[in-house]
Amino acid sequence: MAALGPMALVDYLDKYVTSCENRQISPVMAVKKTVERAIDSGEMPDIMKLNGTITELRYHRIDDGMLETIFLPMVGLSLVRHIDLSYNEIGNRGAFAIAKVLKDDNAMETLILKSNNIGSEGVIAITKSLAYNEKLIHLDLSENNIGDDGGMAMASLLQSNNYVSNLDLSNNLSSASNRSQTLVNDVMMHFSKTIQLNYAITHLNFSKMGITDWNMCDLLASALKANKNIETLNLSCNRISRDGGVALCNALMKHSSVNNLILSCCSIQDEGAIAIAQISNTGLVAIAKALRNNSGVKYISLWGNQWGETSCEEFAELMQEPLASKSIEDFTNTSIKSPKPVSAGSTARLQPHMLDVSFYVVEDSIHVAHSPRK
Repeated sequence: MAALGPMALVDYLDKYVTSCENRQISPVMAVKKTVERAIDSGEMPDIMKLNGTITELRYHRIDDGMLETIFLPMVGLSLVRHIDLSYNEIGNRGAFAIAKVLKDDNAMETLILKSNNIGSEGVIAITKSLAYNEKLIHLDLSENNIGDDGGMAMASLLQSNNYVSNLDLSNNLSSASNRSQTLVNDVMMHFSKTIQLNYAITHLNFSKMGITDWNMCDLLASALKANKNIETLNLSCNRISRDGGVALCNALMKHSSVNNLILSCCSIQDEGAIAIAQISNTGLVAIAKALRNNSGVKYISLWGNQWGETSCEEFAELMQEPLASKSIEDFTNTSIKSPKPVSAGSTARLQPHMLDVSFYVVEDSIHVAHSPRK
């Protein structure tokens, strides 16, 4: 990375230490060491790892006050390329400090804010700053509580921001179970419009966002048809069932760019029932048939759904691999093994490493097993 200049780095470090002293906060050694190494090398620091899982922060995670001492001296400096602040205790006040840095920053490409306490006000502040920022590519706001207003603000921003290409908002609307479906639909409607207008987005994570069959059929499917640049789409742990799966497959049938599709543990809750009915056998069959006409999808996760013999047969046929026959005794001392890799030159649509499931036969009946990708 281009040199920032040792004096600017020294100035930042002095301001940071002084700010900590004024607030009677102990400096984070990971910050000091990162900047000191940069001063010695004369180069801008490439990455600053301040995630709450590192040893130093494990029992004293970064809160709003600590975040302000780190970020406010950065304003106007363009100091670091990648910052990981995941698993901390950053709230809206800390997000305001981050927003001040982002507005004029010309270095930061990755900002990881996963699993903090940032609400809608903090996200709105960040989106306003990103309206001026042309550098940030990867933004991870997963596992916060951005709410409807924060979701709307992010969707509105992305209609005009063509720089952010990797967006993770998964497991974010944590109050979804207490909100009316109308509010969830409004947020997804805005994001659907955004997907149609924003061609910079290539990685989209909407896991645990409360997406239903209606959202999929009436909103997201049409948006995906219009946007041919999305490469990774994560819709796992939503309320997508048979109809939503069919709509998604129809949208992706001629969508050559999607190569990583994640639909694990999708389900829809029946009215008045506690039990969850997952993606059905019919929906999985539709997915298998759609994959025959889509050569772009390279990875698909489907474990945790309701497999039937027909859907197992459809996917096994896509792999064009002979199925091992097992007896009940085989499961006493041996574990289920995935089929051997398809040989070079094979015309099989799917190879074992492309799925998170494998198939086997017991007493002339085909079954599915979990086979996580390594």
